Amino acid sequence: MDAEIQENTDKLHNLKETIEHLKHDAIEIQAKARETLGELKDRSQVYQDSARQALDQAAEYCNQNPQKAALIAAAAGASAGLLLGLLLKK
Repeated sequence: MDAEIQENTDKLHNLKETIEHLKHDAIEIQAKARETLGELKDRSQVYQDSARQALDQAAEYCNQNPQKAALIAAAAGASAGLLLGLLLKK
């Protein structure tokens, strides 16, 4: 009976150690996830800024050259329509 109690005590001790290791691992994973999330937020901000700048430049070009912008838009629309028509035809 004493051997069984000692065995269960040892198992309980091992279980407690395992739980402590898991807690430590969870804390490390959480810290890494926060760090990665911060990096992703920074990258997304850079991409948003780049996209905003490109849109601003496109809008400025359209304001300065409305006829060219209309012709470019028409050509792009016609090309997209032609490609889409060819793809759907098959």
